[in-house]
Amino acid sequence: MLFALILCPTAYIASTEYYTAYWNYLSVEQYRAAASRAFIVGTIFCICYLGGLFFHKLASRVAPQQPFDTSSVAAPPRFKQLQAEQQRHSYMFVQHRIVYWAALFSALLVWVIFFSGGYEKVAQYGLNINQLDYRLIGANDTNRAVTALIQITRRLVLPFAIVYFIVLNWYSRTYSRWLLPFLIFSLVISVIMTLERGPLMLVIVMLFYAEFIRSRSLTRLFLICLTLFCAIIMLGGAMTFIQYNIQDFDLGDITFTGWDFISNRAVMAPNFVPIELSYGLFDFSSEKLLLRFSRLTGLITGNYVGTLQHNSIYVGPVGAIADIWRNLGIFGVISIGFLLGLYFSHLDRAVKTLDPAARAAATFTVISLVFYFYYGTFFSQGVFLQIFALLAIVRIFRRDDARIQHDQMWKISHNQGRVLS
Repeated sequence: MLFALILCPTAYIASTEYYTAYWNYLSVEQYRAAASRAFIVGTIFCICYLGGLFFHKLASRVAPQQPFDTSSVAAPPRFKQLQAEQQRHSYMFVQHRIVYWAALFSALLVWVIFFSGGYEKVAQYGLNINQLDYRLIGANDTNRAVTALIQITRRLVLPFAIVYFIVLNWYSRTYSRWLLPFLIFSLVISVIMTLERGPLMLVIVMLFYAEFIRSRSLTRLFLICLTLFCAIIMLGGAMTFIQYNIQDFDLGDITFTGWDFISNRAVMAPNFVPIELSYGLFDFSSEKLLLRFSRLTGLITGNYVGTLQHNSIYVGPVGAIADIWRNLGIFGVISIGFLLGLYFSHLDRAVKTLDPAARAAATFTVISLVFYFYYGTFFSQGVFLQIFALLAIVRIFRRDDARIQHDQMWKISHNQGRVLS
C-alpha cells in the first residue's frame, strides 16, 4: 500500500501535464524528467526491498517453536492464555515495570519542558503576530537537545507505553486508572508545544489503532475507520489554522481545509516535494550529497543544519527514498532497499513472538516508523532511533518468551519423569 502511494501519484505526474513549482523552480521539461526519475528510482527501491523480504523468508524457513499466537498482529489477543502465563511467570512483571518507569519519566520530562518555556508558542496564539512568523516560532533549532528529547518522548516512548498499557489493561488491572489518562494527556501536551499536524495525526491514529485491534465486528471496524477519517479531517483542518495564528474560521473552513490536508498534503505533496527538492536537483550523473548536510550526527558533531538556514533545502522532508537518492545515489537505493527488506521481515517475524501487549505496542511503533519514512527523511536522528529501538524491544521482550518456553519444556519433562517413576 505504501509503495502504491509512492509510485502511483509519481506515475500520474510523469505521464500527464501536471506541474507545480512550490519549493524549487523547474521548467516543465525538467519537472517531467524529475518525475520520471522519481518513478524509476522508486521502482528500483521497491524491487530491492521485496528482494530483501524474500531472501529473509528463504533464509529463515524453519520457524522456532513459539509460546504465543503467531497470527496477524491485528488478530484478537488470546487474553485467557496470556493471563494464565502472567500468573505462572511473575518475572514478566519486570517488563511492565520497565515500560512503566520509562513512560512516567518521559511524561514528567514533557511537563518540565512545557513549564520551562514550552508553553510560549501556544500562549502567543491570538496575539498580533504575522502568520508565517508564528508558524516558525521554535523553528530556529536553538535548543537542539530539548528538541531531541521531545522527539524521543512523543515519537517512541509515550506512544509505545500508551498502546502497551491499553492492551495490558484489557486483561490485567496492574496499574492505577490515572496512569493512561496522564500519559495520553502528556503526549497531547508534547504536540501542543509545537502545534504540528504530523504528531497530532499520530496521536489520533494511535488511539483508533488500539480500538481497532480489539474489535471483531466488521461493522464496528468500518465505523472505527470512518470515525478516524472524519477526525483527521476536522482536527487536521483546525490545526492548520491554529499553527498559522488564524482565529477567524468556522466549521466549513475546517472541513474544506481538512479535506485539502488529506488529499493534497497527505497524498500528493509527499510526491511533489521529492520531485522538486531531490530528483529535480540530482540526476543520475550528478554528484550526491554523501550525508554532507545530514542531521544524523548533528548533536554530536555540532554541524546541524537549522530549519531557517540557506542549505536547509538539502535536509527537507522528501521521504526516505528521495533522501537516500540525494545522499547516496543509486547504490544507496539498491543496498538500503535490500537491507530494509531484511529488517522489516525480521521485525515481522520477531514481533509475532511477543505477548499481545508488547506485540501491539511494537507494531504501532513500526507504523510510526513507516509514517516518518513517507513524510520525513531517512538520514535523521529520530528515524535511526526508532530503527534501533525496535530491534532492542523485540530482543528484550523475546528473552522472557524464551524463558517461558524453557519453563514449559522443563515442566513437561518434569511431569514425564514423575509419570515414569
